[in-house]
Amino acid sequence: MNNTTLSTILRVVCLALIASIAVNVSAYETKQCSIDLREKLWRYNLTYALEVALSYSELQKIKNVSDQLKDDDFSQSVWNVLEWVDNNIQYDYEKRNLSAPEFEYIYSNGELIDIKVVSGVNNTYQTPYETIKKGKGVCRDYAILTAGLLLAMNYSPRYIFDINFENTNEGHLAAGVKINDSYFILDQHLPVYDLGRYYSSWMDDGRTIKNCTIYEVSKTNSFAKVRKVRLIDGEEFKKNAYKIDQDDLKRISNDLLNLFAHSCNLTPDRDLKDFGKWHYRNQYEFAKKWTIKYDQSFYHEIFHKPFISYVFRDITESEKYEDVMGDIKKSNRIWIESDLQDRFICIYLYLAKFKQTASVHKP
Repeated sequence: MNNTTLSTILRVVCLALIASIAVNVSAYETKQCSIDLREKLWRYNLTYALEVALSYSELQKIKNVSDQLKDDDFSQSVWNVLEWVDNNIQYDYEKRNLSAPEFEYIYSNGELIDIKVVSGVNNTYQTPYETIKKGKGVCRDYAILTAGLLLAMNYSPRYIFDINFENTNEGHLAAGVKINDSYFILDQHLPVYDLGRYYSSWMDDGRTIKNCTIYEVSKTNSFAKVRKVRLIDGEEFKKNAYKIDQDDLKRISNDLLNLFAHSCNLTPDRDLKDFGKWHYRNQYEFAKKWTIKYDQSFYHEIFHKPFISYVFRDITESEKYEDVMGDIKKSNRIWIESDLQDRFICIYLYLAKFKQTASVHKP
């Protein structure tokens, strides 16, 4: 997937589990019942699934992965987890098309003694470890894996967003974090979204968020502690959209310039920003300008450091920028500028090879 050129990020909505199970579980917890509902239903019920799949014992199974992704900076850890999930987990279209589970409730003398799954038995919640081993899952599996990797790093609590859309019975799950009292959503692929941009991304895909129940999931020494935090509607989503300003663009340009100059042994050259205004034939053996675009949703001031690192790695390591790297390798001067065009952050790389004995002649 070319994240830098997509106008929207592809996410697939998984069919929601039938609503009746949540209602029935709530009812049985207050009635006479001789079975362990969590043990019976965690594969099919969201709250129980979060308690079991994100329990201490399950988190220990993925600690080797989480340890590799953890950074001293929390925002970088969050970015690392989502990027890893994006690169390593595929969407399970076969599972998406499974029928929703249906249940048979067995009573004796008015007491619930058993629950049997009579159809849709394979349409289950996966543990984070299972999703990693399979290398695939649907939205709820992505969400639990993402939250699990962060909990395994001892970042607790984490959040699960249970999303409903207008004019459809389909639902969607995504993981979330809270930084400086603001929620951010991690949904299968980069970028990390603020609420407003996440709402807009679904609008671009033809869906409107109606509301969302936010679950807080805390790590314990046993089963995860799960509680409903709040219900937010689409209007609240829309209020929280970050606006990139000129200070952000200047910071992006400066930090990328410093990183490229240091890592690629290039000398910053401010004169290169006047590319085309005067002749370079006496000063440079080679000169080239590249324009690289990223959707604005990739940038938020809280995730500035991960964004800079991501852009650098994207340009220097990905196959789609082999020609850019070829020009970088034959250059010894660089300058970087950034601006906004439509919905994109445009990063301009000015590259040149300076003649060591050249004299400058400006017209």
